[in-house]
Amino acid sequence: MGQAVQLFVDRLTAGASALDLGCGAGRDLLAFRQRQVNAVGLDASSELAAIAAHFSGCPVALSDMERIPFAEGSFDAVWASASLLHISRGNLEQALSGVRRVLKPGGLFFSSVKRGEGMERDRYGRYFSYFEPNEWLGLLAAAGFCKTEILPEDETMAEEGGQQWVRTLTYHA
Repeated sequence: MGQAVQLFVDRLTAGASALDLGCGAGRDLLAFRQRQVNAVGLDASSELAAIAAHFSGCPVALSDMERIPFAEGSFDAVWASASLLHISRGNLEQALSGVRRVLKPGGLFFSSVKRGEGMERDRYGRYFSYFEPNEWLGLLAAAGFCKTEILPEDETMAEEGGQQWVRTLTYHA
């Protein structure tokens, strides 16, 4: 994710604030902190939130992505790497609306979702939604985002089996 992180950070102003939505164990939070971004994490797992805070040295809020516990316009940017795909399609509109709400006007939003169709649970019980590029772009537009750019596939993101990703950078109107 280093390439995507750097592209994201390069579009931010010095001292920008960013929310890492579904931060997991804090890999990207640490990368942001190392690049002088004022990053805050959010994860629904108390275990992962504790690991992320310790690993990254950044604050981490415990919450799910459908109810982002920050005030309107709190962040210059939101980063959602492989996190929104864990939200059921029925709750995705609410989550994207929350992302837009916490972004400042003109704020930057990165997202990556697995490319494909449908939904499933993996052997660990985790939920996954898959999206084709045009479908994901439509969801972002319906949530009020504009100027969306699809990023090229990062070879380092391919998993076993050649999973492809839809990665976008978009802006709050």
